[in-house]
Amino acid sequence: MIPRPILLLAMLFLGTSVATKQFVLRLDDIQDFFQRDAQMALIDWCMTNGVAVSLGVIGPYFGTDKAVVEKVKECLALGPSLCEVTNHGPDASTRLGDLDNLIEVQMKVEESHNSIRATLDGYTPRTFAPHSNSWSDTLTTALKNLKYQVITASNNERMRFDSTQKPMHMPQKAITATYSYVDESWTVVHPHHILAACQMTYAAGDEACVVSTHPQEYHLEMMTLDDLASIIEALRAEGWKSKTFLTVSVKSKADRMKEKREAKRLKREAKRAKKAAKLAKKEAKRLEKQKLREQKTQLAEEP
Repeated sequence: MIPRPILLLAMLFLGTSVATKQFVLRLDDIQDFFQRDAQMALIDWCMTNGVAVSLGVIGPYFGTDKAVVEKVKECLALGPSLCEVTNHGPDASTRLGDLDNLIEVQMKVEESHNSIRATLDGYTPRTFAPHSNSWSDTLTTALKNLKYQVITASNNERMRFDSTQKPMHMPQKAITATYSYVDESWTVVHPHHILAACQMTYAAGDEACVVSTHPQEYHLEMMTLDDLASIIEALRAEGWKSKTFLTVSVKSKADRMKEKREAKRLKREAKRAKKAAKLAKKEAKRLEKQKLREQKTQLAEEP
């Protein structure tokens, strides 16, 4: 049986979670003629298997490869609950988080933004996924000016999940393969590590777990669609639902206030329970000592 103080502490830890486990599959580096077969196979797989996908498009490098463009349009036709396009920045080298000039940063965001709108018949991205997950307060200010609703970077770049921010912060929490800039290689992440990372985000009260993947991993055959299927199946088996960034259900202000009050109440109760357990242990020791004294006295009085 779990001791009551420990049980209460566990309830406190888990009590901030939302009712539904939600994950976002973030497919970055969508662009013209770049490992086209892998890009299209990944999008097709998501469409066929009912997995919501967020396509990170590099705007200035997207538009002349008609096959890729049509595949993205085909995906978007499924609706925002199954497919969305995110702005993945002006190129695959600029770290926007390292730039301090707001006008410069905003112009670079707009460059990609406008390219995407022109290619996708006016489709307006509202989520920004910066190259290398590089972000800053300057970038978030630029995105706010452009009415973006979400920015997705990563924990490694010091971003924490926060749906109260504008734009909302929804960092990458897991990745299907890690990339080494030293030897330019990819290393596959085991599905149980991805599931564990998502379970930790749920326990912490984050509304969604963002899982990133890239065409390069599949082009180099470090990852396969069967590997991706194993990851999705593992998440679904634990009750996770796939979402796009803009369809993630977030908590209301009232829900957050209620959670804070409940967390405080549970913390107080856990503290009282811990104190009661300590007093009970002390009393048990006192009674044990008293019993030993009585036994000694009885033995001494015997003839």
